[in-house]
Amino acid sequence: MPAEKIAPSLELVVPELRWFWGQLATQADRRGDPDMSTGTLSVVAPESSEERAAAIGICGKVLAAGQRRRVDLAELVSLTEPLSPGEVAASVLGRPLAERRLAADGQRAREAELCDALRGAVPDLDSDAIAALRSSGAIKRLSKISDAEQVVEHVGAVMRDLPDGPGMVDRRLLALVAGSPHALDAGQPVAGMCLSLLSALGRVEAGMSARDAWAAVGVVYDDITGGLSVVGLVPDGWTVPEHAPVTLPPKALARCTWPAGRGRVVFVTENPSVLSAAAGIAGARAICTTGTPSRLEITSLGKLAAAGWRLAIRADFDDTGLTNTAAILGAVPDALAWRMGATDYLGALQASRSVEPLRLDRLGQTPWDPELAAVMRHHGVAVFEETLLDDLLDDIAHA
Repeated sequence: MPAEKIAPSLELVVPELRWFWGQLATQADRRGDPDMSTGTLSVVAPESSEERAAAIGICGKVLAAGQRRRVDLAELVSLTEPLSPGEVAASVLGRPLAERRLAADGQRAREAELCDALRGAVPDLDSDAIAALRSSGAIKRLSKISDAEQVVEHVGAVMRDLPDGPGMVDRRLLALVAGSPHALDAGQPVAGMCLSLLSALGRVEAGMSARDAWAAVGVVYDDITGGLSVVGLVPDGWTVPEHAPVTLPPKALARCTWPAGRGRVVFVTENPSVLSAAAGIAGARAICTTGTPSRLEITSLGKLAAAGWRLAIRADFDDTGLTNTAAILGAVPDALAWRMGATDYLGALQASRSVEPLRLDRLGQTPWDPELAAVMRHHGVAVFEETLLDDLLDDIAHA
């Protein structure tokens, strides 16, 4: 505010009074009151005699250094009119008052509105589920979306149209109730909010992949892309050229049967580069999960073991690789870890030029070789399957 607009009855903007307006501003920020026109204000007098003397018209007398004085804000208004005390302080200090508090109050009000809207759109949403949504940050993320009300409306439509029974529905067809076949694609706000809701309601497990979470409520996320890529091994009834890698999409994995294994070994890796190199080896039998396997893919590997195949499992030496290996070994008890021990890690680390740091907070346990997790924590560096490629291909060739 320009100084000339301040009532001339008192020199309220002199430098010697900056201490007073600073204390008023601090209280304004704390209260969330940018005007400070009602109630009282407690101030503490500064050391400087000049600064204390400048406040005599406000405090009624010259205060001693460190003395506390309660100022009636209604009386202060009579000195600052036509401005409020808060407006004077904002002018002196050159900043708005109570901005963060007002923004926080506005954010809370906005989140409360959206919670009410969600309750209307999803009738079985109780207070516990709302608390879970708040805790996960889903409500806050929703509040940042410009068309949040429309997102809530579409989320409600999707939740109402989820399959009620054993049948499955294609994700893109379900998404049409939200106005677009892509509304439930990864990264879309309707998709994210629906998954958060399903987790908050206890209908899916926390941390599940999108594909597995949707499958748990009868929605086929994508049964055409993804799946397992294989070399030297295909389902019964399939014929492919020798050495040709082929990808079995989820739609095929859900229905296929495997030929009898009779104790033969099939190698399971997570990196396509290993499978690509293995395709040039006569008689090679290998499978690639291309990253984290879905529940369907792990189930398919379990069926492979049940058909008599011996599975050798491995992945990158990083947190995701350990998680993926543990998931498959846990679901397929007869499977074996393949060059996935502490000694293998140390050898690969010595041969590797990797400087990729491990995410130690996400590094899980390695029950197949407890020493592995400890050694990886000690060195703190990830090592990838490609470093072991020659050894892996030698194993595949001599299986």
